[in-house]
Amino acid sequence: MELLSWAFLYGAGFFGLFILFLMLGGVFTVTEQTIAIIEVFGKFYATKTAGIRLKFPFPIATIAGRINLRLQELTAQVEVKTIDNVFVVIPVSLQFRIIPDRARDAFYALDNPEHQIQSFVLNVIRTAASGMTLEHLYTEKSKIAEEVSTELKDRLASFGYTVEAVLVDQPAPPQEVQDAFNRVIAAERAKEAATLDGASTRIRIIAEADAEKESKRLQGEGIALQRKAIAEGFQKAVQGLKTSMPHMDEAMIVATLLATNQFDTIRDASSKPSSLILMPYTTDSAISDVSRVAAAIRAFSNTKS
Repeated sequence: MELLSWAFLYGAGFFGLFILFLMLGGVFTVTEQTIAIIEVFGKFYATKTAGIRLKFPFPIATIAGRINLRLQELTAQVEVKTIDNVFVVIPVSLQFRIIPDRARDAFYALDNPEHQIQSFVLNVIRTAASGMTLEHLYTEKSKIAEEVSTELKDRLASFGYTVEAVLVDQPAPPQEVQDAFNRVIAAERAKEAATLDGASTRIRIIAEADAEKESKRLQGEGIALQRKAIAEGFQKAVQGLKTSMPHMDEAMIVATLLATNQFDTIRDASSKPSSLILMPYTTDSAISDVSRVAAAIRAFSNTKS
């Protein structure tokens, strides 16, 4: 009787340990930003989020896998051919994550998610770049990124993924193409600089011509005013001589004033320092000049009358 009691106790102990082992085997933990996929007999049963979880129905439920909810980045070097027949490598980075509510689709829909997503990216970029020139690839990087994002969002959403950002880096053509491209840009910049320089020269010449035109106009006005003043002064001088010397005719008065002006000019010119003027004049020749001028004026007046 006592032997049976001990056998019962041992049996109960082993059974309890077995149950405890099974229970402990059914308890598991899920880390933050992770989802566990639970299957029963190879078929999807449930998803378990972060925390301590129980595989139910126990013990036939198994953990088929775990998926990462963190932001993931996929990088690729895409070789494309532009419309002007240049082969270029475009570095691309795609940032994506799994939609928590679509964890089942993300786990079962794609066999190799990164490889298949990369194939989608390559296809979209090659299609977009095939209609661009090499120069446009440099200036339309944001447009390419936008096209990739638009094309992939709907396609990847059906698989349980969402696209957060698409980054398209600077295209990397072969070195000889880069050198040729730089030479073309340098030539265009030199052409633009020459055009701007020509326009600047044209503006400067026009401005100088306008300034010279205005200067000539003002100079002409000044000369006209000067001549007017000289004429008025000459008229007053003639009237003064007529009043003071009524016996002298007008021809002699004009000749005398011209001779006086000539002497004033010689005096002013010789008054400057270090100036030497040689004149073949004598007193007799000066008087003779005045007489000749007066005779010429009288002859002209007679001819006119």
